Amino acid sequence: MNQSIALEEKQARLIRGDVEIIAGEITEVVDEDQFGFWLEGGVVGVASQARGCVIQPEKGDLVVIHKLADGRCFVTDVLTSKNTTTTMKFKDGLRLVSNDRLVIKAEKEFDIEVAESMSLESPVVSTKLGQVKVLLDFLDFSFRKIKKVGVEVETRVMKVRLMAQYIFQNAKSYIRTTSDLESTESGTYSQKVSGMSVSESQYLCLIAEKDARVDGKRIHIG
Repeated sequence: MNQSIALEEKQARLIRGDVEIIAGEITEVVDEDQFGFWLEGGVVGVASQARGCVIQPEKGDLVVIHKLADGRCFVTDVLTSKNTTTTMKFKDGLRLVSNDRLVIKAEKEFDIEVAESMSLESPVVSTKLGQVKVLLDFLDFSFRKIKKVGVEVETRVMKVRLMAQYIFQNAKSYIRTTSDLESTESGTYSQKVSGMSVSESQYLCLIAEKDARVDGKRIHIG
């Protein structure tokens, strides 16, 4: 008989044998998967964390232990714990699949920590937030169309560089204050004011290389 087949059959016989289910207390965390436990009567042993036991056992926890016929022990569940925080740990990837709605609710705080990268893919993303604070080293995003609707927008940055083929702005009132220098350079500059236009400065200089013209029914200088 092939040696590997014989080992598989022996392993199957051991697993199919009697399984003892006991409750024990974790006395030591040997490593990420090995835990020392204590039973009534002074019996001690070491158990591995079963793949189906997603709650990470801690020292002092009362756990369910399955002892196989070959002597191996597995922690399959955590019954009670003195810790106020429950840790769920997965050695491999985790995938949550829901055919309907999936709800995650936190009464106080909800933190997400990602060591490498995070991606989100959805046809529609809806969020309702009271306040958002974002701290970024670098932001790069591409969009086909963006729409912002709100009462007030405040932006404070050191430098803004905007490159666009067309820019359209509509506003009831447009108030802009520049404390130092404001410079505009364009191929053609056209300004149309339906009411009164006032330009006030300490010094005013108009320079035209070819032609300068001022038209009006009444022109007052001085």
